[in-house]
Amino acid sequence: MARLETLAIMFVDMAGFAERTARQSREQNKSMLRDFAGMLVPLIARFGGRHVKSIGDALLITFRSPTDSV
Repeated sequence: MARLETLAIMFVDMAGFAERTARQSREQNKSMLRDFAGMLVPLIARFGGRHVKSIGDALLITFRSPTDSV
């Protein structure tokens, strides 16, 4: 039997990402995405979240507690 649980789902992305990446090199874009994930993933883990997936500049994150997600 499948285990059910309630989760808070969060999507986060960078404001103005498309406009900024149009003015940068691919290497600069890769570096910016690395820095973005490098700042957020440790915070997500610190508050009990789980980084599920990255889609471009967006991160899909789950938390067991809505309070922790905020």
